[in-house]
Amino acid sequence: MRSLKYDRYFRFDIVYDEELDAYGVGLEEYNPACNNGDNVIYNASIYNKDEQRALDEIMRIINSRTQADEKITVRERGMYYIDLREQYPEVAFRHLKNDRATLVEYLANKALDMQETTIGEE
Repeated sequence: MRSLKYDRYFRFDIVYDEELDAYGVGLEEYNPACNNGDNVIYNASIYNKDEQRALDEIMRIINSRTQADEKITVRERGMYYIDLREQYPEVAFRHLKNDRATLVEYLANKALDMQETTIGEE
């Protein structure tokens, strides 16, 4: 088994809906050591009218699920990681490849469709 570089792995995507003037966020924690395709540990669909508040909610959830001594990486599909690196220097932010964004994009769209936040563990 390969050694993992980080203790906790997260990814998210933010989708803006012009008609609703709102943001949907899909967030998941996953286990990269699990290669059977079902490696999601935790997921959330977040609905928010304000982009910055949506980002704050993402980081609040991540911080609540982790401990101060854990090494964390967060992958995201937009360009948010540029600003987030300055705010959270202890977190390794990376760009999320499109082929890895299917579930988080689905969760973001689910938040917009339902116009509510849902949080659940797998």
